[in-house]
Amino acid sequence: MLRFSLCIAIGALILIATLIDVIWTTLGTHGGGPLSKHFTAGIFAFARALNRRRPHHRLLSFAGTAILAALVAFWIVLLWVGWTTFFSAKPNALVYAQSRANTTIFDRLFFVAYTMTTMGNGDFQPNGPWWKIAASFTAFTGLAALSTAITFLLSVLSAVVEKRALGAYVSDLGGDPYEIIRRSWTGTQFDSLNDHLVQLTTAVHIYTEQHLAYPVLRYFHSEGERTAATLRVPALYELLLILTGGVAPEKRLPPQVTNPLSWAISAYAEVMNKEIVIAADHPPDAPNLARVRAMGVPTVDDETFRRHVDEARDTRACLLGLVLKDGWQWEEAMGRSAVRAGSSAP
Repeated sequence: MLRFSLCIAIGALILIATLIDVIWTTLGTHGGGPLSKHFTAGIFAFARALNRRRPHHRLLSFAGTAILAALVAFWIVLLWVGWTTFFSAKPNALVYAQSRANTTIFDRLFFVAYTMTTMGNGDFQPNGPWWKIAASFTAFTGLAALSTAITFLLSVLSAVVEKRALGAYVSDLGGDPYEIIRRSWTGTQFDSLNDHLVQLTTAVHIYTEQHLAYPVLRYFHSEGERTAATLRVPALYELLLILTGGVAPEKRLPPQVTNPLSWAISAYAEVMNKEIVIAADHPPDAPNLARVRAMGVPTVDDETFRRHVDEARDTRACLLGLVLKDGWQWEEAMGRSAVRAGSSAP
């Protein structure tokens, strides 16, 4: 009786927890499930530890694919273990079809694996109506989990492409805030940025929602800086700080253009900080207005700009934490000549 109760309880607990995690992660929009969140974070932490020993972005670029494959395998193994434990409640829950002899643990493992992917091969049979119903649920949960996982894989890969496209878009505008300013400043205005910033607002909103819908997306690391959205979104935010608080008021873009993108990036930073990032202890150094003045752009004084930047302290600390968490350095977002604030990776 004790064996029956333990196997039923443990098997049901594993199955329920796994199914909740699968549904939460693949069909929800609130981040990773309670199991997969810690499982995937652990694998990425291991990949980052390897990267710190031998810094190479190519290694991290394979982490997302490996984590995605491991996550699907993790769900399948949990279902496999859960149903095997469930069918181990009684020695005769499964019997040989011909001899009616009791099955071994290896027979039950084989039966569950076979049933999860097909309807069985006829060598073993559930012994009784309730065990037959359990076998039907085994087939249903197995096939449902596999089909859901495949759909999830395709959706994640599509989101990865959009993530890389966002990074490439900002890179093609100039990549870092100073280069974007240099390319867009005509000597009198920044109007050429209007359409780009409007389009990027939509792209950042989609990017944020994709991280909630497909939590594993955060582990897809770009090998090159050009397609690294993790670098380019913070660079975009620093650009907005300069355009909205550093440039002289008469030369600024309309708030209807800059504010929505600034708010979108702030929302993105907040979401990422809740899900995976521990914000840096201190925000990075403020953008260097001297470099902007050197391009002939009229600016406010340094103290006025510093106060404007201080208002974005929390968002900037989150963005710095995100950059470091993904294996990059702040100067790679701000341009190679930028000075990185003294802070350790979270």
